[in-house]
Amino acid sequence: MPSRLGYMRLEQQERYLEDIAAEEERVYQLGSLNATSGRILSIAVHVGPVPGFEIEGLTSKQSEHAFGIDKEGNEQGEAQALKDFLALMSDFDIECDELVGHNIIGFDLPFLFQRCLANNMSARPFVNLGEYNVRGVFDTMRAWWLGDRRSRVSLDDIAWALGLESSKTADVEGSRVFDLYQAGKLLEIREYNLNDVRLTRKVYERMVACFGR
Repeated sequence: MPSRLGYMRLEQQERYLEDIAAEEERVYQLGSLNATSGRILSIAVHVGPVPGFEIEGLTSKQSEHAFGIDKEGNEQGEAQALKDFLALMSDFDIECDELVGHNIIGFDLPFLFQRCLANNMSARPFVNLGEYNVRGVFDTMRAWWLGDRRSRVSLDDIAWALGLESSKTADVEGSRVFDLYQAGKLLEIREYNLNDVRLTRKVYERMVACFGR
């Protein structure tokens, strides 16, 4: 059990006393990962065929979508991003469609619907996250651990292990999104999100080819 003084661990107090402004900023940024204090800036989606269910002779339609930040780098607002995402998912069918993401069961989907609630938007969840094996969802983090709900691994680490190019660059990666937003570099954030879903798609296809369904 870590030692505590008040509601702060000793190491937190040491950081706070060493540089109060820096520690306050760090805690503020961490709040963005909690749906009660954070909000959605951008949602990126890649639409493509489900591996193993392609129809021979037909070209499966693929498309990319980025909600919240338009192609000119203008912010569209959280409520609009959620509305557009829900419109795209309006015909989602767990019997024949599959929603893929990295830690999507433990983070992305709960966060999305929690923020719908915060925005007073009517949004019935289209999957049941209470199921042990969530139908209609493929979580690459869980697939890496063969279904283990407790173990974690980053998408970047899996990409490295599989010999795939990371979605991160020297200028853009997850921990720098807040700084990029403050600097007004929304196009860089938009492209980073799209690169993330492109990479997730490659990891997903490799896992299905190797492990099966």
